[in-house]
Amino acid sequence: MLNCGKVISFAIVAFVCICVVAAQDIGELSRTWTSADGSFTVDAELIDIRGRTIRLRKSDGDTITVPLTKISESDREYVRNRQDEMRQDSKRNRDRRPATANTSPLVQRNVASLNALLEPVRQKYGIPALAAAVVQGNQIVGVGAVGVRQMDSAEEVTVADKFHHGSISKPMTSMLLGMLVDRGKLNWNTTVAQAFPELIDKIRPEYVNATLEHFLLHRSGLPSDRRQSPELSAAIREVKGNIVEQRKEMVEIVLKQPPVAPLGAQHVYANFGFCVAAAMAEAATGQSWEDMMSEMIFKPLKMETAGFGPPSSPDEIDQPRGHIGLGAEMKPASPTADNAPCMGPSSRVHCSVTDLALFGQVHLQYGPVTSKLVSRPTFVRLHTDQLKQNYGLGWTITNPEWVPGELHWHTGTNGMNYSGLYVVPARNMVVVVAMNAKSSEACTEVRDLILRL
Repeated sequence: MLNCGKVISFAIVAFVCICVVAAQDIGELSRTWTSADGSFTVDAELIDIRGRTIRLRKSDGDTITVPLTKISESDREYVRNRQDEMRQDSKRNRDRRPATANTSPLVQRNVASLNALLEPVRQKYGIPALAAAVVQGNQIVGVGAVGVRQMDSAEEVTVADKFHHGSISKPMTSMLLGMLVDRGKLNWNTTVAQAFPELIDKIRPEYVNATLEHFLLHRSGLPSDRRQSPELSAAIREVKGNIVEQRKEMVEIVLKQPPVAPLGAQHVYANFGFCVAAAMAEAATGQSWEDMMSEMIFKPLKMETAGFGPPSSPDEIDQPRGHIGLGAEMKPASPTADNAPCMGPSSRVHCSVTDLALFGQVHLQYGPVTSKLVSRPTFVRLHTDQLKQNYGLGWTITNPEWVPGELHWHTGTNGMNYSGLYVVPARNMVVVVAMNAKSSEACTEVRDLILRL
């Protein structure tokens, strides 16, 4: 095992153990839950509270995700009481001191604090909170979190805090879809017509033969939503039904937009493409993207802080909150502000920096953990720049002169937060950077301080 001092030659000599706090994974005894209208009951244990939804585990082992609005008032009160208890526990057990237990697959011994490296960068760019984690092989060798969860707040961030990672959702979605290909649920060449035959007469003909891989390569011809019209934005916000129905409606809206290039001819970065691809997976499996992500990626990797949407509750500054602008113009964003829920596959995952490092470590090489999730051909396909466009399936792939071999990476922002995930296979190294404001410069500076050593 490598000595972390040889890997990260910062002027940091204090070593700490990181407390990776379980993300409200409750695991209680079973109880009877009643629907809001009283027409349905189910016996299940409460295993997770994520924003405005809960996850329940039935006696047969199946899990279900239920919005709080769909359960009875007495059940909602029960959930509120459990949340209050967990908040109190969290405050008592924050990672100000060494952890006594750790369930992470990554080894965490003699972990270097990165706080001394991060704080000058945070102050330089005026970022409320900045966090980072570094993995070498199967060991977390450095981690840090400095600043506050919201400007003008006294709530300090911790290494277990959940940051919003925006488009880093894309490599996760690509991996999920690759897993479904391995299981025979999808094919890389599955077309829109095959996934949604009922939509053929409702969408533009240019998209009918667009494949799953076209969307993941940003070569479907869809326009970039970075410059979408106010009318299109409003239409996406107004989709109705459960999350699968919302995403299906979004597909119909998006595939009515005029293409900006012939199918397969040009790389045009489009968040919508990843959401269409995820909707194709939902049509093939009958499960939501959110449930599949939780069960097939977050749970096996023990990414216990992972979830979707804004990580902070509306009523309490219990997680980092996003900010609008920088410098004198900076102000806190609404705690509920984010991309529309149907856009989740492209841009709504949140988790701690150590959990994101877990995901990155799986992509260093095709090893024992990775082989339990995807086949070798799928792993290679995800990480191959097959069209020489500096992009694989959900991964930007470049070869800067200051990194040996290739750098596989993705950054993400919802305009109020910013994150970077950097995987360097030749150095067996992963770097994660996250903050609760939008500053690509701050992210790049932290990355360079670590990777240019």
